[in-house]
Amino acid sequence: MTEAAAGVTQESAELARARVLVDFLHQALRALQLYPRASPVPGEFKKKLFDELAGFLSERGALTLRAEGGAFLHDGQPVRKDAGVQDTLAAALSRDGIRTLSFLPGLRFAELELFLDIIRKGLSADGNDDLSTLLWEAPLDRIAYTTARRGSQGDSPALARRSRARAAQTPGTGASPGSPDVVEKESHAEQDAGAAAGGAALLDADLARLPGDEAQAEEYRREASSFDYEGTLTSILLDILACEEEPSGFGEACILVEDAYDRFISAADFDSARRLAEGIAGLDAAPGPRPGDCAAQLKKSCLRAAGRASIELLCRALNEHPDCDLEACRRLLTGLPGDLIPRLFEALAVLENYPARMMVCDLLVSLGAERIEAVGDGLLDERWFVARNAAMVLGRIGGPLACPGLERASKHRGEAVRREAVAALTRIEGADSSRLLRGMLGDASRDLRLQALVELSARRDAFTGLLVEKKVQEPGFLRVDGEEQRRWLSALTRIKGDEALPVFRGLIDRWVVFNRSAAGRLRLRAVTALAEGDGPQTAAYLAELSRARSRRVREAAEYSAVKVRNHGGRA
Repeated sequence: MTEAAAGVTQESAELARARVLVDFLHQALRALQLYPRASPVPGEFKKKLFDELAGFLSERGALTLRAEGGAFLHDGQPVRKDAGVQDTLAAALSRDGIRTLSFLPGLRFAELELFLDIIRKGLSADGNDDLSTLLWEAPLDRIAYTTARRGSQGDSPALARRSRARAAQTPGTGASPGSPDVVEKESHAEQDAGAAAGGAALLDADLARLPGDEAQAEEYRREASSFDYEGTLTSILLDILACEEEPSGFGEACILVEDAYDRFISAADFDSARRLAEGIAGLDAAPGPRPGDCAAQLKKSCLRAAGRASIELLCRALNEHPDCDLEACRRLLTGLPGDLIPRLFEALAVLENYPARMMVCDLLVSLGAERIEAVGDGLLDERWFVARNAAMVLGRIGGPLACPGLERASKHRGEAVRREAVAALTRIEGADSSRLLRGMLGDASRDLRLQALVELSARRDAFTGLLVEKKVQEPGFLRVDGEEQRRWLSALTRIKGDEALPVFRGLIDRWVVFNRSAAGRLRLRAVTALAEGDGPQTAAYLAELSRARSRRVREAAEYSAVKVRNHGGRA
């Protein structure tokens, strides 16, 4: 085969591979549009797309698609075989000014998921933003795109787009290589880097010009190393807000402040973010005249830090920086305005960092003591692990006010949530918690029934004693498994003591043909359960049973009597 023929074959193979990947991309988007989020079907299509795309990127280095009108091109060749059919995605990208779309090596599954969700949102009928805006806002590191200038419209300042992003409260750190917006974002990045590498280079150049004064040079180095760049940036931004009175300039200053806050959060610099949020709140609370538009913008910027998008950004930072300062994050969250409890439960749904989850739960305990009904609303979350955390928080808050929420948790369809409710109720004293524990005696889980039973027997709850007495006398009790029979009988002895002897006599003294039958085994379990009693009548009855005709009954009675003597009952 000639070199030219080999090149054509290789080019055709790569084009065919790109065509397959574009087909997978469309299938994944179609699944996202047709199926609800809870369905596993979209996940299967996304995984198939990621596997194929990751293989292509590892072999070829990158996949670049060009959108022209209603078609995708790869290396100048149409991707679709039926080039006359319009491609919906390519048409949407072209419409919103996006010319090329590139997938780069190192692409992560989470980033591909975010990209697909953005495209789905941009293609929806109710989408308020174009795809260029949505992609610009997103933290996409390994998915790049370029936009085309469209006369005066393409040259419009990035502030308009950023204002729309702030109105939707959707901060992001994504970039579009080669677009007008990227030029501005890259200039910001270069300025930030100048505080480190560039600043160090300038410092070295200045020190080189000093006339051999090493002490002075060392003083310069000390001052440079202690320079608080973040604190200085915060002070400057807040000064601008305090002095600006013209509405358009004030709005632009607010956008700068919000961008700085997002950068602090993305870098897990929670102390700097807290100082900035506190500064905005202080300006908002300060007395004095301020134009109406400026006051409204400042209030919006103040509340934005506690909004859903900002909390999502914070959760992403916590997941990506597992060794960050969680105490600083707690201080930031504690000072945010508004009702933070619903946002914290949303955070529990996405936080993967276990210490961070525990920090959020601790904060919910402290905040929820005054808003315990809001904590109870966390049990309405469809995700069982969020509802379980809500039950745990209620248990840690404790007290009678936690019982209404725990009652809801005790009836949750998730066993893990009900288990947390039982554990919480065992830490709360009083009639309400005992009532709820009695309700758990009929739970579908044997372990939960017995856990509630053990706690109620320790409380020696009289009403529970009546329920247990009724239970062990039911005909169906004979079919209960042996361990559960033993627990119910022991609870009856612990709660009622000598008063339970008539029930035990009915179980023990009746004639049993075979000791190894179900009735015979229940009889022996009743004898051993008497070891939990400490009354004189129980001791006398055990002495009587130690002389019974049945050897197995005598041995069980002697065992229980020894337990009573050695441990004073409650064996």
